[in-house]
Amino acid sequence: MDKKLVALLIISLSSFSAQVQAISEHHSSNVSTEVKKNSVDHFLMQLSNFISVSEQKPTLNTVQKTSKKSVGASSRLPYNKMTHVTTTGATGMFRRVVNAPSAGGKLSSPIDSKASVSKKLGMVLSASVSQGMGLQNKDFIWSIKSSDGKISIQKKGKKIASDLPAGKYKVKLTVAGSTVSKSLTLNSALKEEFKLSLGRINSSVSFAGGTPKSSWGVYKMKGSKRGSKVYSAKKASSINRVLEPGKYEIVVAMGSVSSSKVITVASGKTNKSALRLEGSKVKLLVTKSDLKSPLIKKTKWVIKNTNTNKVVLTKNRHSATVTLPPGKYVASATSGGVTKAKSFVVKPGKESNIFVAME
Repeated sequence: MDKKLVALLIISLSSFSAQVQAISEHHSSNVSTEVKKNSVDHFLMQLSNFISVSEQKPTLNTVQKTSKKSVGASSRLPYNKMTHVTTTGATGMFRRVVNAPSAGGKLSSPIDSKASVSKKLGMVLSASVSQGMGLQNKDFIWSIKSSDGKISIQKKGKKIASDLPAGKYKVKLTVAGSTVSKSLTLNSALKEEFKLSLGRINSSVSFAGGTPKSSWGVYKMKGSKRGSKVYSAKKASSINRVLEPGKYEIVVAMGSVSSSKVITVASGKTNKSALRLEGSKVKLLVTKSDLKSPLIKKTKWVIKNTNTNKVVLTKNRHSATVTLPPGKYVASATSGGVTKAKSFVVKPGKESNIFVAME
């Protein structure tokens, strides 16, 4: 570089520094040390760019080669493209550099004031049920689903809380088969109570031969007729269940013996009922000619009520134990193409043995 040009630049720098110092002292009440430093840095960067440009030969080849180069990660952009300058101070004589480049010459990414993460809001849900139902937290089952189908939550508890994005939700509470649903809009913190009116049934069964393990069915009544089944249990001597208020038919059965009762469930009340099975156990067995030794052969049993002439039970095995209500019956055993029959009477509380010799 020409020595005269260098000398001129040094003189300009000294003059500029003196001007900055004088102006700074005159406006010291309005300008911070950071502004002064930025002003000098701004000048030095412009000076650096100027010297860099002056060293290049403005030939056609140089221009073409420069246009073909891609700007790499370590390339330094022109200062005026890497910064944004705003004026400060009472007179607007000072400049402030924002979005300055890093040491490697890269632009720092701007901060987005609108965060991409959606703000979540609190949704608190609680259940209100009739007193004295003896329910536990595990009995309250919640289902929360967003209208767009992106959110689906299952929780248990009488009171639950969830942090969710604003939007519309379908909330369902299920307690012992009883369900209540609501459509909720979440645009701020929300508290919602779900109310259920419930009662309880407590039913047991007795049998002349002892306490039986029976099958149960609970049906919702439609007028005077049996409606849909709302609860069932197998091999149980009693049932204890929470239900919505209304009329129900309870049916208990063991083998071909059954009993039923219509009851009314009231809100907050427990309906206690007892059912009785009238019948006796009957043991079926195919034997050898001595009527003692079991004959293990494929056998089909058919038991018919002689009073009604209707088949009440069938079994496909050589031996079985069944329960029958009091009455008169005939049992037929078929094995190997041979059929033999035997009549018998069932009396309450008295077991019967029906042994048929097939040899």
